[in-house]
Amino acid sequence: MVRQALAAIGSAPQLRLGTVHRRTPSRGAAYHRERLSVYDALVARLDQRCTTGDEYGMIFMDGDGSAQGYYSAHRALKLADRRIIEDPLFQVSHRSQWVQMADLVAWTAYQSLQRAPSRQFAWDWYARYLLGQDVFGGPLGL
Repeated sequence: MVRQALAAIGSAPQLRLGTVHRRTPSRGAAYHRERLSVYDALVARLDQRCTTGDEYGMIFMDGDGSAQGYYSAHRALKLADRRIIEDPLFQVSHRSQWVQMADLVAWTAYQSLQRAPSRQFAWDWYARYLLGQDVFGGPLGL
């Protein structure tokens, strides 16, 4: 069923996707800062992509909105010309098929990078099903 879902996502001509990552040995608070740094870079990159394409965008995230650290990336964009409008909008995944799809894409990208022996069956799923729709040409290291 997962492969069928990935095939549907990867073959939908209206959809584009992308994933970002950063390898880090950090743990605890240092890991949290690293994660927010990646998000800052992602928001800046998406804002620039929207500017270049003369588009506007919004970011929807899995969660209940209690993770306050994500707002600063949006607030750092210049209000006069930002293309990522609004702060991130949080939605729990079990209430949104879009967030569920994003979770599946993220998990598949993670498996392609992490390559845990117990998940070898999924190592090539990103390349096989999703790479053709990836705006970055594959999981992008930030």
